[in-house]
Amino acid sequence: MEQTFTEPSEEEYTQLAKMWMAAESLIKEEYSYSLGQTPEDLIYLQKVIDDDLLGNDNEYGFYCLGTALGRLLANSVEGLDWWSVEDEYGKDTIIRYLDTSFSVNVIPLIWRRVIEEPVTDINSLYTWILDQKDEYINETR
Repeated sequence: MEQTFTEPSEEEYTQLAKMWMAAESLIKEEYSYSLGQTPEDLIYLQKVIDDDLLGNDNEYGFYCLGTALGRLLANSVEGLDWWSVEDEYGKDTIIRYLDTSFSVNVIPLIWRRVIEEPVTDINSLYTWILDQKDEYINETR
């Protein structure tokens, strides 16, 4: 099945908002910092991991951090925005570059890294996504 991209539904936007608000609430409570959807947020997303606030089995909590990372990307990087994608694996809300095939399933990204790697570096994930986008743009020119 080919990937089909659509604008997220109202329900998907509501779910994104709830997950972002959960990340915002945790960070505000623990660090007295309000997420501003700017690169400075990366410091606080990293602190949540470094301070082990979510443990190793809080999948939803890490999905909330992934949503905060996605929102930061959509807000601060021109051309990146939320989309819904459906393919043979199901339907996900992802970050996509303009009307192209470049997309990142950012919501579970941090969770997957936490499971697979002993150390997760949020700034490196952010930089990796930007590098992948730039590489995609250069390849399609």
